Amino acid sequence: MHPFDFPSDIVTLTGNQADYYSFVNDTYFPICKDQRVLEIGPNVGWHSAYIAKQSPSYFEVVESDTRCIKTLNNIPTINKVVHNDILLELQANSKQFDVCICLGVLYHLHSPLYLLELIVNKYQPKFILLDNVTAPHPLVFKSENVNQYGSYHTIDNWKTCQLNFVVPFFICNQSLHAMGYQLETANKQTVAWFPKSNGWTALWKLKE
Repeated sequence: MHPFDFPSDIVTLTGNQADYYSFVNDTYFPICKDQRVLEIGPNVGWHSAYIAKQSPSYFEVVESDTRCIKTLNNIPTINKVVHNDILLELQANSKQFDVCICLGVLYHLHSPLYLLELIVNKYQPKFILLDNVTAPHPLVFKSENVNQYGSYHTIDNWKTCQLNFVVPFFICNQSLHAMGYQLETANKQTVAWFPKSNGWTALWKLKE
């Protein structure tokens, strides 16, 4: 199997951003009901409000972007908003969580697999929910097109992006399987903000 291929039984979605959010909300977030939930890198809380509607017993978010904190603090059903570097916070945080959600984060990290290792070693949550961007071919960046934010254009010039290390689905799946998790459900989609790339979302459950 090619590294960027998906198993044939994984659901394929196409559509706009609203369709993607609706699918994620309806398919994945019910696992949060009555659970202790950690959302990693929620940005301004697009998913957070929907997670909160599932009535988790405790809901904490950790976000490194100062610009997002005020918005997150305005979601009253979040028990705690932590403003810190994600990797540093996960190393220091000694709480226990049943569900760890990390959406829109992995492809911004230089060490995405280290983040997964931290999640498993620190919390051993019942569920891990991730998404990522995988390209139909390796992304090639033109360094001369770097902008003031450190973002790059691809050779096709289709989207300004901050991708550091694109981890294919099968690598995440194999890594989590080796750490004691089994794949519960997953989907892929050509997401609106990366129109030439296949995104995936997947849920893993700790093996009993």
